[in-house]
Amino acid sequence: MKNYQKAVSPIIALLLVLLITIVVTLVFYLWVTGYISSVKKSYQSYGLIKIEGIEYKGESDGYYIYYLWIRYIGEHKINVTGVYFIDPATGTVVYKTQWTGTWTIKPYIPYYLWVSIPKGAVERGKEYIVKIIAYGPNQAPIEGQRRITLP
Repeated sequence: MKNYQKAVSPIIALLLVLLITIVVTLVFYLWVTGYISSVKKSYQSYGLIKIEGIEYKGESDGYYIYYLWIRYIGEHKINVTGVYFIDPATGTVVYKTQWTGTWTIKPYIPYYLWVSIPKGAVERGKEYIVKIIAYGPNQAPIEGQRRITLP
C-alpha cells in the first residue's frame, strides 16, 4: 500500500504541471489575438473616404475629364495616392490614375479630384466601381469605394 501512495503524488504533480502549461498557453494565445485585433481596429479608426459623386467636365486630347467629389470623414489629414476604376463584372482594374504626387485632404471638407481617363479605357454610361486609396497618420491605409455610372 505504501508503494501505491508514493506513485499517486508524481501523477498528480504531472497533471498539475500539464494543467498549468495549458492555462498559461491559452492566456498567452488570447492576449496575442486580442492585441492583433486591436491593432487592426486602430487602423480602421482613422476614418473613411466617402465618394459623393462624379462630374463630367468634357474631353481633351483623347481623354475624358472628370471631377470626382470626395469627403474624408475622420480626424487627421490624409494623402490620396490613387483612384482605381474597376469593372464590376470581371473585378479587373480598367484604369488607375497616373499621379506623380499625392492630394492632401482635410477632414469633412468636400474636395474634387481631377481625373483624366483615356477614352479607350472606360465607356461613358457604364457602371464602374471607383476605389480611392489614401494614407493617414503612421501610413495607415484608408480606402473608399462606390459604384458609379460614368456620365
